[in-house]
Amino acid sequence: MFEPLTIGTWAIVDGRCPMRTVVDDGDSVTLVFGGRGDEFEFVFDETALRNLLDLGVRALAELAAYSSGKEAASVVKLPSAISADGPGAGQ
Repeated sequence: MFEPLTIGTWAIVDGRCPMRTVVDDGDSVTLVFGGRGDEFEFVFDETALRNLLDLGVRALAELAAYSSGKEAASVVKLPSAISADGPGAGQ
């Protein structure tokens, strides 16, 4: 069985980085960053992926608020697949 988090390295990703997904077995998905030969992969189950998406929405709101001085909650509209009441809400 896997541990909740296993890590061995870090990565910096900017807007030029190619990204793709691979649905592994219906129970998990791999997010692949980088091109052939220099790839960095994350494997998520459905709950973990939803948590990541929730975190990403909140991070975008924080970035937008920081750069514009506006309230974070009013800057980013949540995608229809993600609810503000979803995993990690209110954290």
